[in-house]
Amino acid sequence: MSSLGITEGSIPMMLADPFRVIPSFMVGGAVSGALSYALNLGSTITGGGFITVAGVISTSGALSVGVAILLFIVIALIGCAISTGMIVGLKLLHLNPKAEAKVGRILAQVFTLGIINVKFKKKKQK
Repeated sequence: MSSLGITEGSIPMMLADPFRVIPSFMVGGAVSGALSYALNLGSTITGGGFITVAGVISTSGALSVGVAILLFIVIALIGCAISTGMIVGLKLLHLNPKAEAKVGRILAQVFTLGIINVKFKKKKQK
């Protein structure tokens, strides 16, 4: 779905595990956006996903259309790899409850701008 620019496909994943998925998508998207900006890539087609490849251009005119399209695809794959790697890494933290609680507290404070001091209950181990 996301390759067609339909972002609603990520909502069930985000709702199921917001403290892992949201930061991962934010970092992957930020890296992709920063790389696109740094390389002066733009699109004449509004929307998102790989459908917009047809409208990718170099806003400075320094790159040919073919090179701009290739860079766009590479940047999109880099953003996907970063998001996926972060999600997998944060899911692996689930195996270590102490580390998971610490990361959860940090993320909660970041999301609330430090206004709310979140305390997680310790899970009883059987």
